[in-house]
Amino acid sequence: LTIIMTVTSGYFSDSAFPEDFSVLLTVRARKGKAAFLLSIYNEQGIQQLGVELARSPIFLYEDQTGKPSPEEYPVFNGVNLIDGKWHRVAISVHKKTVTMILDCKKKFQKSLNRSKQPEIDTNGIIVFGTRILDEDVFEVSAFILIFQRLE
Repeated sequence: LTIIMTVTSGYFSDSAFPEDFSVLLTVRARKGKAAFLLSIYNEQGIQQLGVELARSPIFLYEDQTGKPSPEEYPVFNGVNLIDGKWHRVAISVHKKTVTMILDCKKKFQKSLNRSKQPEIDTNGIIVFGTRILDEDVFEVSAFILIFQRLE
């Protein structure tokens, strides 16, 4: 079991975290075992961004003003990413919308009630495979993760 943790500024050293971006994943989770694949924390240890692979995946996003509230985090009901199968997942954030494209076929959109000029602090850490203080870890054979700035 390996949990990877690194400083966020190592990935975004030349610029701020992009306001609009995509996260591209190729994953196969252990069947029936939900866990966070990715968590980005600010300097104070507050989780600002996260992807929970689950029977109904959650996209956690919290900008510098605390928006959206946890009750408003986008939940992709009916999308089972913990079925033991390989999946290609693209999660794209543009303005106040988050879009998930599953296996290059199915497209799901949710609103993202964030600030007009949202910021993600790059002075914290990125944790792959869990969240700080979580007991559960993401068990995977392999995964590929790419952040892409939307121009």
